Amino acid sequence: MVLGYTFDLRSHPIRDLTYKGLQFSISSDDPGFFDYEGVTLDYAYCTVAWELNLRDLKKLSMNGITYSSIPKDKRDNLMKNVFPGKWAEFIEYLNALEVPKSPFEGKFSDPNHLEGYRNITVVGGVCTIVGCDGPGKPEWTLV
Repeated sequence: MVLGYTFDLRSHPIRDLTYKGLQFSISSDDPGFFDYEGVTLDYAYCTVAWELNLRDLKKLSMNGITYSSIPKDKRDNLMKNVFPGKWAEFIEYLNALEVPKSPFEGKFSDPNHLEGYRNITVVGGVCTIVGCDGPGKPEWTLV
């Protein structure tokens, strides 16, 4: 979205391309330049915009390892010895959540729009993101 090719993640062609067999992952983009770490917020945006389920999230996570540029022996170790345990911890965490609480709720800054904001709420199982990309920009809502 930083490059402006897609102004709304819901209209991003990735879902259609995935159905056609394209493999992709969600990865950090120039964290040193944008001064942030991790991809949790990216996963939250994509989960809502593309209506991802747990199977999709697991596949994306595995793709991040499979298609990474690290040596094959390290990729194999991550897939066999690290990922299964981490995924199990994630599932345990989700199962322990009290509905309608969500780990994605709250107010977030956006590393791609430093003067903007994102407010995420979950009510009755429906996630809503209200955001603005900066001063003078229109506020938008994603449900």
